[in-house]
Amino acid sequence: MNSPRIITAIWYGSAAEPPKTIYKMLIHNVWQSLVIVSFGAITGCVITFFTIDRVGRRNIQIIGFFWLFVLFVVIGGIFNYLYKNNGSSAIIVLYILCQIFFNFGR
Repeated sequence: MNSPRIITAIWYGSAAEPPKTIYKMLIHNVWQSLVIVSFGAITGCVITFFTIDRVGRRNIQIIGFFWLFVLFVVIGGIFNYLYKNNGSSAIIVLYILCQIFFNFGR
């Protein structure tokens, strides 16, 4: 899910037009990955850091895996619709939430 091709499809939807030069393509891929993957990963780790002693390690994993299950079902059900109707912002938000709960539940 973190490949540049999938992140570009998430970012631009079906109207994705790849940049003309290799340099611009690499810069776009880096920024898209930074925003989506790193933002979710850092946020999930920070949330875990502050809640690990209150909630417990086992419960954090259960909560993380439960919300990942729910988000994957939602994304799997509406991805094609959002992809075809330029709903890339909704896909980006859902993808960031998946990254947050992935890092929250590990």
